[in-house]
Amino acid sequence: MSDTISACISCGAPMSTKFCPSCGEKKISDSDFSLAHLLEQGIDVFTHLDSKLFKSARALVFKPGLLTAEFVRGVRKPYMKPFQVFFLCNILFFFFLGGYDVFYIPAKWFFIESQYGSSIRQLAEQTAAQKNLDINALAQLYDAKVVNSSKLFVITLVPAIALFSWPFGGKQHPQYGKHVIFALYFLSFMMLVMVLYAKILIWLPFRIPPIWFNIPFLSGLVLYVRFAFNRFPGRGGLITWLGAVSVVAGLVVSTIPYRWLISWLTLHSI
Repeated sequence: MSDTISACISCGAPMSTKFCPSCGEKKISDSDFSLAHLLEQGIDVFTHLDSKLFKSARALVFKPGLLTAEFVRGVRKPYMKPFQVFFLCNILFFFFLGGYDVFYIPAKWFFIESQYGSSIRQLAEQTAAQKNLDINALAQLYDAKVVNSSKLFVITLVPAIALFSWPFGGKQHPQYGKHVIFALYFLSFMMLVMVLYAKILIWLPFRIPPIWFNIPFLSGLVLYVRFAFNRFPGRGGLITWLGAVSVVAGLVVSTIPYRWLISWLTLHSI
């Protein structure tokens, strides 16, 4: 396209400079399509993403609450956006721990009458009969599908967790949206740490009982949230501990019905 363009191709506003003063659209020139320029754009995107990725990961793990505090203050450029961090951690979690029953109930527990009632067992038997499958074949089909279902809808835990943080926002943080942002980062951190924690446990030469894993893990989450709350003005002292316990309890409480609902929906949709 020619450099004589006087109107923005996107919004139609007059352009006397390289960039549109109204929408920021760039004026196109022949040099934009040169191989050198395209390579330069590709390298710039990669290095820009790489910088944001490492800064965000470092802040998420080692500086609790910083990403939320910076986002609330309006500092957005140096870091990945909250949903970007969440979906990246979600992908990592299900890639490395897709077989772990954190967000769903495996068939070996869900199909047992004594565990979740006779109605689930009846639904499993009816589904198996309709699909002309035996119960073991249905269980394999269910287990393969429920992992994807739990992965797709895990984001619904975010607003639920935010509800447990919201009452502790005080007068300075009454907006529910701020707590949704915090819940996104918190759940991202939890999934990322679970991946690292699980890999460490696998390397150990002995088997650890689940309670030895759960207690230090949940206690660590409480400490993480407590330090995160300290980054917000107006939060301190006992309120940070109460809020931290509330958020982690909210995670546990929200996960229980989520697991059941995802498992039921998956079985019902087969």
